[in-house]
Amino acid sequence: FRPIDSLLLRASYGTGFRAPSLQELNSAPQQSFTAIVDNLNCPHGTADGTQNPNLGDPCTTIQHEVSFTANKQLQPEKSKNWAAGVVWSPGNFNISLDWFDIKITNVIRSFDPQLAADIYACQNPYNGTAPNRGICDNIPTALPTGVSVTLKPNGALNVITVGNVNIAAIRAAGFDLDASYKWATSFGTFTPELQVTRMTKSDLQTLPGEPAVDVLSTGFTGTSEPKLRATGTLQWSKGDFGMTLIGNMIGPAQYAAPGGHVTLGTWTTWDIQGTWNTPWKGKVTAGVRNIADRSAPLNSAFAFPYYLQSQYNFLGRVPYLQYSQDF
Repeated sequence: FRPIDSLLLRASYGTGFRAPSLQELNSAPQQSFTAIVDNLNCPHGTADGTQNPNLGDPCTTIQHEVSFTANKQLQPEKSKNWAAGVVWSPGNFNISLDWFDIKITNVIRSFDPQLAADIYACQNPYNGTAPNRGICDNIPTALPTGVSVTLKPNGALNVITVGNVNIAAIRAAGFDLDASYKWATSFGTFTPELQVTRMTKSDLQTLPGEPAVDVLSTGFTGTSEPKLRATGTLQWSKGDFGMTLIGNMIGPAQYAAPGGHVTLGTWTTWDIQGTWNTPWKGKVTAGVRNIADRSAPLNSAFAFPYYLQSQYNFLGRVPYLQYSQDF
């Protein structure tokens, strides 16, 4: 809805789906040996004599065989999204502010082998003694389709078969801000732009029936996602030539380390790029990513190479050259 020429109000609602991939449906089984505690034969958490005496000490973490398989019973992931915003465009200035809310259900995830072993232990207690350290609380009461546990003749874990299953739900909400200005001069056209995303919600439900956890919260067991991200650009163009300076910022996050929460600071990098449109409909692009060669936030709380790989990259300074041709 446009009440005046320079002001636009907008809103949208949509649904979507993602069908499981051919690999998720049909990939060949893959064998692995994963560190797992055999809680079936260690109901009290200590070697107190109640477990199967033929197993040694099942309470320690031991590598057990795990078979990762495809799952032909997977259902599509489904999504719903809402958005509403306002755009103001007086002259060469443009600013927009949008709110979004996205929910994805039936999320396809690989089932945790330790969880599979624990569910089996709670279903089939050894000598009638189920794990009693809260293991059976807040976990599914049955193994999902495609997940199974087999035992050796002495009662120890043999093979845990897991694969991708529809078990998770994700909800994300926040605000997007985009502001830009176009300034034409005799030296060329300058276009500064700022894009900011502020997350207000990022909930993850890892199992059906479980309460969703806020992965933005500092109390999240794991790594909280950064609430703030921003990109700033300054573009210059004149004739067939152009230059762009790009700043990238990822806000702070928290990591729940064994000794307490670790704060990961803000990470800012700068890129630069130049372009030339050739007379023969070609385009030459040269640039450098992370020109200051800034490292991602490092912390010994993470395994080698000591940084959060899901949020940052460790490539450092990367020069590049590209040529494209239109016909």
